[in-house]
Amino acid sequence: MSEKSVEAAAELSAKDLKEKKEKVEEKASRKERKKEVVEVRGGGTHSQPDTALSPGSHRRRRMELRKKKKKLLRMERRRMKEKKKMRKKKRRMTKGLR
Repeated sequence: MSEKSVEAAAELSAKDLKEKKEKVEEKASRKERKKEVVEVRGGGTHSQPDTALSPGSHRRRRMELRKKKKKLLRMERRRMKEKKKMRKKKRRMTKGLR
């Protein structure tokens, strides 16, 4: 290889390293900004004890329980409907044999 091509390869690798380093730094700065935003929204450390729930979380929990109950009821209805269909089908199949 000639000296020019060796220098060009070294220069390219140096540029690549520099770009990677910049990307990593940029990513780190984005993470820091994100942390700051979360801290500002969350208010930093919690002044309330963990046992106390905010009114919003209580409402959210109730909604989740209600949804779960509705889902279980729907599943139960579906199962009953399937059983009813199977009984009807079985009756129809055995009716001709009597």
